[in-house]
Amino acid sequence: MDRTPAIWGGITFAVSAALQVSGYQDWYVAGALFVVALVLFAYALRDAPVFLSAFSYLPFGKVTLSDAARVAYERLRGTLWGTAAERLSVPRDSAEGVLDFMAIAISKEARIYGCRPPSTRLEQIDKKEFNRGTVVGGGKVLNYYGDAGSAYVDLKIGRRDLRRAIKRMKAARI
Repeated sequence: MDRTPAIWGGITFAVSAALQVSGYQDWYVAGALFVVALVLFAYALRDAPVFLSAFSYLPFGKVTLSDAARVAYERLRGTLWGTAAERLSVPRDSAEGVLDFMAIAISKEARIYGCRPPSTRLEQIDKKEFNRGTVVGGGKVLNYYGDAGSAYVDLKIGRRDLRRAIKRMKAARI
């Protein structure tokens, strides 16, 4: 995030608000300053994914299953789950295979959401429905066994569910 436009946006916002509060009632000047402030804030947030990643640990919302699998692997590396992911992934020791393994392991502990093509509506995937297929593409797609098409895409998991799943997986002493 470029801080200079954000600072100038904040300054113009403060000046326009101060003009309104002080009794200077020229709506054109205040409105123009508000517009300038909004443009500067939008320009400052042009690389928003980097900025918004600071909010990735909020307790609500959903995260992609591939990101959840990566986070779970990072937190469980060196445990039984991490070792199993490395040894049992298909193809063996591939990054995508490890993420697929962790995504499947997480799905046993949490609710998973996805879009059934061609729909873009996110819906919860029933456990029985999820067990009819396997996760591929590093945790991005659920394919049915013996079917070439994608059953669900854009797989997601709730952040709270992810934390609980990792906690349960850490506590498992198998």
